[in-house]
Amino acid sequence: MTKASGISSCWAITLADLALILFIVTASHASDQPPEPPAQIEGMSVDAIPQAIYAPGPDAPPLEEWITEQDLGPGASVDVSIGYNPADLEKTLEEAKAITTVLLQSGKEPRVTLVPGADAPRIVFSYSE
Repeated sequence: MTKASGISSCWAITLADLALILFIVTASHASDQPPEPPAQIEGMSVDAIPQAIYAPGPDAPPLEEWITEQDLGPGASVDVSIGYNPADLEKTLEEAKAITTVLLQSGKEPRVTLVPGADAPRIVFSYSE
């Protein structure tokens, strides 16, 4: 082995050692950071696990019937998302009131979110971890 070939292979080992040291330092600092709180989207927790989703339509059962069919245990939350048109806000509020009344009569306390747009109401039963 000549002196030139020994020097040329030494830099690769040094570089590998430095990369390993950088990885270890980065990993040790990453584990020290506290976890971030769950994000919120449209009033619903991103960490919530959907159990059942209801959207009214021609083939959908009545809301009262659908609620009684759901086998929800303790810890379930109900999120209602209703799209609205600012020019027709009264209609949206009446619809939200009707849905909320049905849910309250069935023993569920909903969280209602009004979202700009013309989307139909969406009701989600979910569990948060």
